[in-house]
Amino acid sequence: MTPRPFTDTLRALGHGECLDQLTDGLHELVGAVEQTGRAGSITLTVQVKRGPGKAGTVIVTDDVALKLPKPEKRQTIMFVTNEHNLVTTDPRQQALTLTDATGPAPALVETSTTAATLKTA
Repeated sequence: MTPRPFTDTLRALGHGECLDQLTDGLHELVGAVEQTGRAGSITLTVQVKRGPGKAGTVIVTDDVALKLPKPEKRQTIMFVTNEHNLVTTDPRQQALTLTDATGPAPALVETSTTAATLKTA
């Protein structure tokens, strides 16, 4: 007697719901692996136990477990002040005053060094 292919039994579990869960789970897993670059897994557990009454009857229970990869944990660089507080700017670094540069460009002033540099370029 030839054993029945496992895929036939899998298709019958839960009237096809188990196979649907595996299909959807694998699709979700592959997407998460592509997004995070980390590994994940999908596990099918099939439990078979004797059924009530006469021999030849079994109860089959399936469980699909999906373990999706976790994204990398967020990190923030912070600095410690003299008072032992955390801040996002380095308190030892001098502040840089910035000005708006969206106006017209300033006129170039030609000097002897600038003229010599422009002629050789």
